[in-house]
Amino acid sequence: MKSLFVAGTATDVGKTALSAALVVALRRRGVDAGWFKPVGTGRIAPDVEVVRAATGLDDAVELMCPFLFGPPLSPHLAARLEGRAFLWDGVERAWRELLRRHDLLVVEGAGGLAVPLDEGGSLVVHIPLRLGLEAILVGRAGLGTINETLLSAQFAAAQGLTLKAVVLNGGRGELCEADNVLQIGRLTALETLGPVPHVEEGTTSGAFFDAVEAVLFPSRLREWFGLGRRPSERSFQP
Repeated sequence: MKSLFVAGTATDVGKTALSAALVVALRRRGVDAGWFKPVGTGRIAPDVEVVRAATGLDDAVELMCPFLFGPPLSPHLAARLEGRAFLWDGVERAWRELLRRHDLLVVEGAGGLAVPLDEGGSLVVHIPLRLGLEAILVGRAGLGTINETLLSAQFAAAQGLTLKAVVLNGGRGELCEADNVLQIGRLTALETLGPVPHVEEGTTSGAFFDAVEAVLFPSRLREWFGLGRRPSERSFQP
């Protein structure tokens, strides 16, 4: 089994809801999956609680998100304003402890891949690179997503990050959404899935998790997380 990084094309594209849905899908299949967000800013604490409530995870908030800064800003600026620092050894300690507790982790980024983590050149893209993870890229389903998703995919490739797929999230039935899936797949040469239906910020539901599973199919979970044969089912139902 292997962990997976959930990257975003920008902030507020639904990484947390999709990450929680991946954890739920894995746990439904008997995989002890955990959730890890190395750094967050602003209102991330409620996001952690949403994930904990949706998935049944009981890891400490300080493990699930070891670097949590109050101001809703880029991590480098939020840390500076609080007189604190983002430290890689803190990320790696939490990562190792969570892996000791779980079979694998769904690791969520903060904002887009080029967001600065500190003032020494560390970017969000360096999280999966340092942890040795492949990634999926989450983008918006609607108008404007082709440009930002294509640029994010190109940046990931330039940095050496392997993308397994693109998932378009937050579908609202707009006319362009189905074509966005086709065009992004054509322009990036990556499997592009979706659109996953819109879910209100800070909420998740069994219906949303079912919708995500319908988009991803069990075969993709097995491929992305290296599950091999299908794990035995458990009765976990959020």
